[in-house]
Amino acid sequence: MLSAHTIHALCRMLFHSLWIGLAVAILTGIVITLTSRSSPRLRYNLFCGLLVLFVLGTGLAFFWEWGTFNVSTTTSSVGQFNLAAPKFPAGIVVIEKWTSGLDRWSAWIVGTWLLCAALKSIKLTGELIYLRQLRRTGLRGVSAYWQGKTTAFAARFGIGKKIRILESALVSVPVTIGYFRPLILLPVGVLLQLSPDQVESILYHELAHILRRDYLVNILQSILEAVFFFNLAICWLSALIREEREACCDELVLTQVPQKSAYLEALMVFQQGAPRPAKLAMGLLRRPQLLNRLRRMVSHENRQLNAAEKIVLLASFVLLLIFTFVPKANLAASKGTAFVSRHVVDAVQHLSQGDLVKELVTVHHQPLPKATEISAASQKVSADTIKRLSVRPKVVNVEPKFHPAETGFAAAKERARGIINALISEKVVTSQADIEWFGLSADELIVNGIKQPEALHQKLRETFGVEPGNGVFYGPVKMNGKGDFLNKEDL
Repeated sequence: MLSAHTIHALCRMLFHSLWIGLAVAILTGIVITLTSRSSPRLRYNLFCGLLVLFVLGTGLAFFWEWGTFNVSTTTSSVGQFNLAAPKFPAGIVVIEKWTSGLDRWSAWIVGTWLLCAALKSIKLTGELIYLRQLRRTGLRGVSAYWQGKTTAFAARFGIGKKIRILESALVSVPVTIGYFRPLILLPVGVLLQLSPDQVESILYHELAHILRRDYLVNILQSILEAVFFFNLAICWLSALIREEREACCDELVLTQVPQKSAYLEALMVFQQGAPRPAKLAMGLLRRPQLLNRLRRMVSHENRQLNAAEKIVLLASFVLLLIFTFVPKANLAASKGTAFVSRHVVDAVQHLSQGDLVKELVTVHHQPLPKATEISAASQKVSADTIKRLSVRPKVVNVEPKFHPAETGFAAAKERARGIINALISEKVVTSQADIEWFGLSADELIVNGIKQPEALHQKLRETFGVEPGNGVFYGPVKMNGKGDFLNKEDL
């Protein structure tokens, strides 16, 4: 069983993989545009590098979330909004807010993802079993001439492994399977139907897959697709990698055969009614790619972005721009509010004791700096007192929603202690040490990231007078709210 801590980290990792995938897709589009006449090998290496970059970025997001889930860097103060240490730059703060909202559904999200990934893995395992059957069923040997040709071509490529070539009744196009013991399978009768030059070009193509270790890379790539099946950007990049892989093999074939036409004719022969080969097998032909492959070999021009891909990438770019610049504007506005609040508190420090009254001035989600902290009594000012200041009252978020008997830092600590004792008596936890954080608002009660039953929530809400804007939050909370925020050191 996964712990709640790990489930939250996995849920956030899945979300982060979406915008990381968008960024990688945009980079992929740039690579396609800038390498219109580059070699297939360069494009293939760049695409694989982007896929590795995605894996590293997603892995980093998981370990960052897992390691900082219970970390808080804020100081305590009544009316302070207590958040965990920021995990990403301010330019994408909105993403962090969204992940916080996902926490309450994390168990369902991770459970659904694991179920779908398990189904994908079962399908992948089935394909591996099918490839194992290809090694044992419906096989027929070839003449010593063609086995000798295969060995000679492999030596020319510098392949040191022993490679077998057989005919199979289960395949309709030439395929290569196996990494440690490579096996080339040809459809039954193909050696009699094609010219010697065409057969040789086919052998060169399959040997190119063995030389490049494509079989192993393809299996790793398929595992990644099973894990991130929901990420359309990565599925698109993976398809591009498979397309460039075939182009790389085509390029190697054309450096070995004396006539390009023999290889092109062999491709045309197998495209007529050829079913799709097993996904994990390195086949000669995948029908959707044939036209692009023929165009490349004739004109030496690489595949470019089509209209639909350009529209999707442009929309992805706009989304990332929104995530980058809009949160910065909101952050600047919130800093301006904090600046005003500091001046109000400085003015309050010069008031006489007779001017102090019952309401508490707070700035929503903005802690008062330690340098301007004053006594609990001096934080109480009336609306009339604010009018005498040179700052307009509407700039300050004055919300006197606390009960008069519950205002002040001491009263906030008493409420927090009372809630902790209630959680222990209700057997939610066994001791105060078991509480990493809790939040009691008018909407919900969450303890250590787990939402508590509504009956318990209503009971504690009534007992401790929790109303909208008058919640109690303890420790590095992972929920939004307003009210009294306290750190563990406060108690």
